[in-house]
Amino acid sequence: MIKSPEIPSDNLYKFIAIFGLTIFISSIYFFIITQQNFYSQLEKRSKKHSEFLLRDAKNFSTKLSLENRLRIKELFIESKYNFIPNSINNKNALQRFKGNSALELNLQQYTDLKLKLTIIDHEINNDKQNNEDEFKKEISNNYLTPNLCLMSISLLMIILGFALWYTKTQKFIDLELKNNASKKQD
Repeated sequence: MIKSPEIPSDNLYKFIAIFGLTIFISSIYFFIITQQNFYSQLEKRSKKHSEFLLRDAKNFSTKLSLENRLRIKELFIESKYNFIPNSINNKNALQRFKGNSALELNLQQYTDLKLKLTIIDHEINNDKQNNEDEFKKEISNNYLTPNLCLMSISLLMIILGFALWYTKTQKFIDLELKNNASKKQD
C-alpha cells in the first residue's frame, strides 16, 4: 500500500501558509478557466455582431431605397399637382384637388412609403439597442475581481503564515538543534 505524503500541519502557522498556497494555486486555475470562458464568449459575440452588422446593412439599404422612392414620389406630386405633401397648409390645398383619384393614389403611396420608412427606422433603433444590451450581458468577466481578491488573500496567508512559522517556531527549533550539535562536539 502506497502511503500518501502527510501535510506538515504540526503548526498552525505552517498550516495557514500551506492552505494559502493551495488557495493560490486554485485561484490561478480558476483564473485561467474564466479567461478561456471570456474568450469563447467574445468569439460568440463577434459572430453575433457580424450578423447584426449584416442585418443593419440590409436595413440601411432598405431605408435608403425607401427614402429615395419617397423623395421621388414627393417631387412627382409637387411637379404634377403643384402640391407639397409635407406642407402644414395641406388642408386648403387638398380641398382644391378633392375628387382627383390620381392625386389621392399618389398621396396614399406617399403615406405608405413614409409609414414603411418609420417602421424601418424603429427596427434599426430597436436592433441597435438590443445588440448593445446583449453585448453587456454576454461579455462579462464577473469572476475576475473575486479571483484577484482571492489570489491577494492567499498570497497574504502564504507570506504571513511562513513568516510567523519561521519567527515563532522554526527559529527556536534551529537554535536548539545548533546548541545540541555544539554540545555533542564538546
